[in-house]
Amino acid sequence: CKDKHANEYFKHNNKMIPLRHLAPEVLHSSSYTTASDVFACGVAIWEIINLGALPFEAIGNEEFCQMLQNKSVEYGKLFEGDKLPIELQKTLVR
Repeated sequence: CKDKHANEYFKHNNKMIPLRHLAPEVLHSSSYTTASDVFACGVAIWEIINLGALPFEAIGNEEFCQMLQNKSVEYGKLFEGDKLPIELQKTLVR
């Protein structure tokens, strides 16, 4: 039996971090701000609306980390969809 959320955390700079809740700028600067907290909250809201789904679930942690470093993660596509109200989509993508 494998824990469904085993892929949520990733070791970065000898710390276990929730990679998919991490604002892209945090990976580069290692500093957390109010904006990065708001970003993490937006991802948590997305998870709630999607009944606990893991963001970008089909992508492995190593590849996702590389995408974050290359700034190639398209969060707009994650937040698009019929489950999220359009007002919330606009807020999350800002």
